[in-house]
Amino acid sequence: MAPSVARTRTSFQFFQAENLGIVKKEMGAGTSMGAAMTELSARWKSMSDTARAPYFEMEEQDRQRYMKESAIADAEAAAEQRARRDKLTAKEGESSSMRGARARVEKEREHKKKTKMRRIAEMDPEKLAERRRIKEQKDAETRERQRRREEKEKAVAERHRKLDKAESVKASKRLEYLLKQSSIFSKMKMGIQHNNSEGGKKEDASKSVSHHRQGQAGKIGKKTSGSDVGGDDDDDDDEEEEEHVFLTKQ
Repeated sequence: MAPSVARTRTSFQFFQAENLGIVKKEMGAGTSMGAAMTELSARWKSMSDTARAPYFEMEEQDRQRYMKESAIADAEAAAEQRARRDKLTAKEGESSSMRGARARVEKEREHKKKTKMRRIAEMDPEKLAERRRIKEQKDAETRERQRRREEKEKAVAERHRKLDKAESVKASKRLEYLLKQSSIFSKMKMGIQHNNSEGGKKEDASKSVSHHRQGQAGKIGKKTSGSDVGGDDDDDDDEEEEEHVFLTKQ
C-alpha cells in the first residue's frame, strides 16, 4: 500500500507553530484559544513582507516536499495496481482458472504439500511407522463402520420388502373374500326379482277379477232391460255367475 503524504502548510501555519505558545504566555493563564488566535492573527497582519519572508520560504520548501513525496507515492500506487492487474491476467502457459485467488490457493496447497513431505522425510522412522499404523487402524475402523451401515440399510430394505409383500397378500385375500360374497349378492338379486314377478302376477289377477266384475255388471243390466227373455237364458246366466264366483275364489 502506498504511503500517505502529509498535506502542505501555509506560512501563517508555520508562524502559528512558532508564536502561539509565546502569545498565550504573554496574555496570561486562563486565556482562551480564540483570544490567543485573534491576537496572533493581528500580529501576523501587522508584520512586513520582510518579516514574513522566512515563513514564505518555509511554505515553499514544504510545497516542494509535498510534490516529491506525492510523486513517490503515486509511483508506488501505480506499481501496486500493475501487480494486482498482472495477478488477474493469464500469462503464457497459464489458463484463466489459475488467476487471482485460485492461483494463491493453488500456491498455498503446493507449499503445504512440500512442507508435509519435508517433515515426513525429517521424521524419525519409528514415529513415522507409528503414525502409519494409527492411520491404517483409523481407515479400517472407517471401513467397518461403512460395512455395518450398509448391512443395516440392507436389512431395513428387506424388512420393508416383507411388509409390502404381507400387505399385498392381505389385499389379495380381501379381494377374494369380496368375490366370494358376490354369490350372496346375486341370490339377493334373484329374490328381489322373484318378489317383483309375484307382485306382477297378483296385479294381473286383480285386473282379471275387475274385468269379470265389469262384464257381470253389464250382463245384469241387459237382464233387467230384457225381462222378456226365456228361462234358458236365465239358466245360462246362473251358470256363468257360478263360474265367475268359482274363478274369484281361486
